[in-house]
Amino acid sequence: MDYPTLSINPEYPYVITYEDSTIRSDFEGGYEITRNRYTRFRRIINVNYKYMSSTDFTTLNNFYNSVRCTVSFNFTCPVTSTVYNVRFAEPINAEYVSYGYYNVSFKLKEV
Repeated sequence: MDYPTLSINPEYPYVITYEDSTIRSDFEGGYEITRNRYTRFRRIINVNYKYMSSTDFTTLNNFYNSVRCTVSFNFTCPVTSTVYNVRFAEPINAEYVSYGYYNVSFKLKEV
């Protein structure tokens, strides 16, 4: 399944962060032991759209309702054209800003 094609691209800055997979154990002597939970560094992609038309918003909202935060899909990075297998990390945030236009933001987490 692929992310839907919209008539606009996400806004800049386009922010990609990495999930912290470190397990930490503190000891009474002030020492800390750390290790990675797993070897992959999963990306968290913050996506923001400004003045998304109601048509695009309906398309995106229908897509979100079909996959929610459980089903993974392919998302093509608009900057590098790299395809990531992701899922929604949280529900979509939508703000109605003008007649027929929305500011939309959400986070995608690499699977």
